[in-house]
Amino acid sequence: MAVKTAKQTGTRQAKPRTRRTAAAETVKKNMADDAAGEKTAVQTGAEDGAVRQCGIKPAEADACGQTVQSFAEQTDSIASLAKEAAEPAAEREDFVLNEHSQKVSSMFKAITKRYDLLNHVCSLGIDFWWRKVLVAGFVLGKTNKILDMAAGTLDVSAAALKKFPDATVVAGDICPEMLEYGKKKIKEQDKGRIEVKCINALSIPYGENSFDAVSMAFGIRNVDDRLRALSEMHRVLTVGGQLHILEFSPVANPILQKCYYFYLEKVMPALAGLLGENADAYKYLARTIENFPNQQDFCAEIKKAGFEFVGYKTLTFGIVTVYTAVKSK
Repeated sequence: MAVKTAKQTGTRQAKPRTRRTAAAETVKKNMADDAAGEKTAVQTGAEDGAVRQCGIKPAEADACGQTVQSFAEQTDSIASLAKEAAEPAAEREDFVLNEHSQKVSSMFKAITKRYDLLNHVCSLGIDFWWRKVLVAGFVLGKTNKILDMAAGTLDVSAAALKKFPDATVVAGDICPEMLEYGKKKIKEQDKGRIEVKCINALSIPYGENSFDAVSMAFGIRNVDDRLRALSEMHRVLTVGGQLHILEFSPVANPILQKCYYFYLEKVMPALAGLLGENADAYKYLARTIENFPNQQDFCAEIKKAGFEFVGYKTLTFGIVTVYTAVKSK
C-alpha cells in the first residue's frame, strides 16, 4: 500500500516549533493580555487599573476596591469633622446652656402663658411705653438687620418690624417656649422678615459686623456673665452699630426705694400667686432687680466690653433705664 505524502494530499506539514517561534508567540500573547487589561481598566475605572498595575490578583480586586472605598469614606468623614472644628465659633449653630441659664430657662418656661399679662398688670401698662422708647432709638445702616436678644414673647421684635418695614429681625432667647408663644404676635406679612431661634447671649452664633442694632429688654440682669454677653453683642455689631438695653434699675431715692422694693418683694409675688403662677419666680426677679448695678456702674461694664460711646436715660422715676452704646471700632 502506497503511502501518500503531504504534498500529494494537499495538506500543509507543520513546521517544527523553534525557540524563536515560542518567544514570538509569548510576546503576542502578552500584548493581547495587556490590551485586554487596558480595556478592562477603562470599563471598571481607574481604581481597577491601579489594582492591576499593583499586581493584585483579579480575585482580590473586589475586596481591595471595597477597602479603598471604605478608606475614602472615612477620610471624607474625618475631613468634615476637621472642617467643622476649624469653623469660627460665631458661625456655628451651637446652643449650650450652663446650669444657671438652664434654671432661668426653666423658670420662664413655667410662667410663659401669663408672662405678658403679669408684665402689663404689674407695670400698670407702662411697659408698652418703655419698649416703644427703646425701639425709637434704633438706627439702621448697611445690613438693615436687628438682633433682639432675650426676645421673650417677641414684644420688642414685633415693635421693630413695625417701625422698620424693610428690616430683618433675628429674635433670640434661651427659652424656646417663650419664643413659640410670642410668634402669634407677628403679622402674616412680616413672617418672612423675622427669624426666631434659641440663642445663648454668651455665645451668639453670628459673625462680626452682622447687625446694625442689638437690643436686650429686661434680660441682661438674668445673665450670670454680663461682661461676656456684652462683649458678644459688641462683636456682632457693625462699626457704628448700636447696643440698646432696657432694664430695671435700683432706685436711689430712699423713700421711693422702700416703696418700690416692697412692691417687688411682696405685691408682685402675691399677684402672681393669685393668677396661678409661681410666686417664687417673681421673688427671683425682684432679687435680680435689687442686685443689679446702678446706671454709672453698668455703663462702666458696657465700656469694658469694648464700647466707647455709652449713655443712658432713666424712665418712670428711675425704675427703668434705657442704655445706648455705639461700637466705634
